[in-house]
Amino acid sequence: MKKWTVLFVDDDNSVVAALQRSLRQSPFAIRTANSAEEALKVMADGKVDAIVSDQDMPGTRGTELLERVCREWPDTVRIMLTGRPSLDTAIEAVNRGAIWRFLTKPCDPREIQVALCQGLDHRDLLRGAKSLIGEVRAREKQLSMLEIENPGIAKVDRAADGSILLEDNGSTLHSLLSEFESLVARATAAAQLKA
Repeated sequence: MKKWTVLFVDDDNSVVAALQRSLRQSPFAIRTANSAEEALKVMADGKVDAIVSDQDMPGTRGTELLERVCREWPDTVRIMLTGRPSLDTAIEAVNRGAIWRFLTKPCDPREIQVALCQGLDHRDLLRGAKSLIGEVRAREKQLSMLEIENPGIAKVDRAADGSILLEDNGSTLHSLLSEFESLVARATAAAQLKA
């Protein structure tokens, strides 16, 4: 089972300890901090997948902390957990920290776990989509290079039903595939020489 690292930030040690206890069977490796400054040190020291921060802490407030985390570690899922919820605080947290969820204390640990899992799954899906887009763009570039080196190689004529039409020049499918493999091999060799 995959373990995500989650950082809980609250100046009240009992809240942090309770969260740690209640989520010990969860899919999280839990780290804790009692201030925004301590949280930033933890963030800088290692990979943190998600942060759950209290709003009302001495010194730097939760919205300021989450804003900085958003700026410096944008892939980290950010959740606000506060005992004094207000519409202004929620708006500030969303606008400044681009938070995933806004939760209020007391909060059922299962609700926190669900919010974290949903946020982390969402983040991982976005990462996968970005990776696939990168692969598609790389393949498009390769295809464009093949087309430049071998004009017409990427052109495909289709019938009304979507099937690919081949020219009837007496060639067999086997000979067409052999010719195509030969063109691809030459294009690959030419690309390797350029690199």
